[in-house]
Amino acid sequence: MNTFLQTSGTQIIDTSNQQIHLRGFAFGNQVWETNDVPINHHSEIDYERLKNMGANVVRFYMNYKAFESDTPPYKNKKEGWDWLNENIAWAKKHGIYHILNLHLPHGRFLSLGDGNAIWDESIYQDRIASFWKKIAEKYKNEPQIAGYGLLNEPSPTASISQWQNFAQRLTDEIRAIDKNHILFIERAIKIKEALEEDHNLNFPIVKDNNIAYEFHMFQPYAYTHQLLEWAGIGDVGSYPDAAVSQYTNELDGADNSDNTAYKRDKTYLKVVLERFVAWGNKNQVPMYMGEFGTCIPTFKDNKGGLNWVKDVLEIANENNLNYTYHAYHEDSYGVYSMAERLPNAESANEELINLFMVFLG
Repeated sequence: MNTFLQTSGTQIIDTSNQQIHLRGFAFGNQVWETNDVPINHHSEIDYERLKNMGANVVRFYMNYKAFESDTPPYKNKKEGWDWLNENIAWAKKHGIYHILNLHLPHGRFLSLGDGNAIWDESIYQDRIASFWKKIAEKYKNEPQIAGYGLLNEPSPTASISQWQNFAQRLTDEIRAIDKNHILFIERAIKIKEALEEDHNLNFPIVKDNNIAYEFHMFQPYAYTHQLLEWAGIGDVGSYPDAAVSQYTNELDGADNSDNTAYKRDKTYLKVVLERFVAWGNKNQVPMYMGEFGTCIPTFKDNKGGLNWVKDVLEIANENNLNYTYHAYHEDSYGVYSMAERLPNAESANEELINLFMVFLG
């Protein structure tokens, strides 16, 4: 019997052909801070905590440097693969699926705008493809893995065709080895010199019969990133706030002269999310909100962070979305903070945990 999750139209289905909603949290795994196994990020008890909250999936961030050396011949690092195997065993024990996400790829971190080498130097695409072939070979028969997130927040330097061609290459090379797992294909967060989204909302069109399309949700950006030192954004107020106007396209420099301005409230969030839902319905593919969240400062001083999360969850559930909250444990967005040590009661956002228990339970 096939024990793997599969896609069918706009749904992800289980072995009984019943729809399953993948809903849970992102394990950031300190990919921005360390190239080694992140011993302070989580342990087995955290999978149990997720299960008790009603979650059924972890988006598992991977830094390639934890798994292979960065000098030829790019040998595997045993400790990294052993750690991943241990996590898969923990996930299996507690009934949690994994989505393996290449978050920090060869060629540098795309989300910070310094990953141009991925598009400009062929060696990096070759190495990414080689990495995914290793994953496919090792885990092609592992049903606890729901699927593979091929590349986090791609930002091609010239056109969407760069990402579409590369995503198709990765799909084809994985499928030569592994026909079992769902492939999660992200939309491009930005195409250099093109601030407006294309007619496909920057999703690449990939040919395969078992893929889901992924987007991220941090809008309004200034609100969800405020008062974080690395983001460079000051205090921008609370949510909701009818005195503040927002646009669906928040890229700096984007022309919003013909776009509708919305108040900072649930109506705005609904418009942002449901355009992705509509695209998925039109193209008959499942949609996955791979990251959504608001920063820890918004849960303080009556800034309404809990209201923002509640509204996003309500809209997502009403639209049958799959999703993972960013993030489970970190000092910028974590359900648990104090990243220098393992999650514990002292570092927990109990109100947020209780909210998720209502929506996931």
